[in-house]
Amino acid sequence: MAMNFYLGTVGRGASAALLGLMMACRTDAEVLFTQPALSGVTDNLYVLTRPPVGSWSLLALQTNPYSKNGKFVPSNWPAGDKTGFFGSQEAFRDQLDSTTAQAQGDVVGAYLNSADLIHGSKGSKLMITPQVQFASPVRPYASAQAMGLTLQLQVPSASGKEAYVSSDLEFADIVSGALITYTAALFQYNSALKGTCVLGYDGPTGSHTVTCPLLPGVQFLTATLGTERAAPWAGFKTFGYSVTKDQFAAALKAFNIPGASLNPADYQLMAFHLNAELHYMELSTLGWSMKGVQITAQ
Repeated sequence: MAMNFYLGTVGRGASAALLGLMMACRTDAEVLFTQPALSGVTDNLYVLTRPPVGSWSLLALQTNPYSKNGKFVPSNWPAGDKTGFFGSQEAFRDQLDSTTAQAQGDVVGAYLNSADLIHGSKGSKLMITPQVQFASPVRPYASAQAMGLTLQLQVPSASGKEAYVSSDLEFADIVSGALITYTAALFQYNSALKGTCVLGYDGPTGSHTVTCPLLPGVQFLTATLGTERAAPWAGFKTFGYSVTKDQFAAALKAFNIPGASLNPADYQLMAFHLNAELHYMELSTLGWSMKGVQITAQ
């Protein structure tokens, strides 16, 4: 659970926004990660077990309450009606509207249904996340002026409260070990979108969090493609953003973490994941699919 929130002010000024857009248009970027293809969901879905470092895989943070071992089971219900993608899938149960993980080729997806959690869950959350922990972490800002991320996403279905999708980059300070999660909010169901960044702290992970909507004029990142949405849509849309060295430094200064470096060059990029999740206060659902993730340094 995040706490100690700080509201960043709207408007970083033209310089950061212009630099971010310039970086998005350059063709000499160093590619740090490109989403690989998967043969299917079997052997690429992990349930409460940390996937191998360096692997692109799906991680379910809740066990299947309907199976003795907590794992997902083969499923053939048309989950693509909810996620926009038809491919290899496993679910809590082989029946309509069951929580489902999908992976085939260059697309991953999931359908989440809080009604499946008959015993509840820690923090009243439900998530299946595509993720990668980098085997050889790099320090992007040691040589680059900005990082960029693009992906293609669709969210054809959502209901209830606190159904959302965001892009998370995870960093670690080589000086102090402090952890930073840099989040771009892409979808917040039925929400009044606000153009402010929020700084906080996530107790379970021990990470300091920077959460910014993908909207023009926010302080700690620059939207380059697409904007945050509040209503579901079918068909892949491209989203992109950049974080300049100055923006990262401004976030570090705002955090003022005791003992942590204020130099962006001291931070290693450790991981990426799509934070597609229900934090349900009532019956809630979320269906999404994603492809084409690319992370660059420029």
